[in-house]
Amino acid sequence: HIYLDIVRGTNYLLESLGIEHRIRSISEFVSPVLMPVYEKICSCQLNDVRLPVHNLADEIHNIQSVINVLCFDTVEFDLSHISGKQVANGDLYAMEDLLEILTDVYHWIKNDRQGNDEIAAYSGRTHIPPLNSDRSSVQASSLGAQIAQLADRRRAFGHDIVAPSSLVYTEISPIVSPSNSPARRHPKENVEHDSVV
Repeated sequence: HIYLDIVRGTNYLLESLGIEHRIRSISEFVSPVLMPVYEKICSCQLNDVRLPVHNLADEIHNIQSVINVLCFDTVEFDLSHISGKQVANGDLYAMEDLLEILTDVYHWIKNDRQGNDEIAAYSGRTHIPPLNSDRSSVQASSLGAQIAQLADRRRAFGHDIVAPSSLVYTEISPIVSPSNSPARRHPKENVEHDSVV
């Protein structure tokens, strides 16, 4: 079941982003697929990557680069539970977590860019209190906090996996797009990022 979810969820992202490539098995959930997905979602180019990929070390490095930029520049919460090594070595839960985060970021940015009026109307009518979570201490205004809370809510109601059915676009309010964030505009100058446990 989880194998199919990862393949379907990855292909959903590839198709939604207009990337021609499709995967047929989880063995194809690799950096040459993940890097263009991230770059297309966030309209930016990853710098610290090794291409072409020659070995497992390159693969681990490239996937870790995607995770690092998600952690520090995009969602801004601790992703230490996912590593490039886990994903490259086929850890299904790490793969699923990474895919879910990419999908949630895609849905948020897509709807933020469209200036979807339904978001404001929906959030004004309905208030869903946040659930207690290990990521609840994240600053509530960050994209990462919004995604963490939504992921926790989906799990609580039994909507665990199935990436294409993400509900992020109906529940989060507009915030600064990662492509416009201060971390993107300025080169890294002794920037320290706090880890949230």
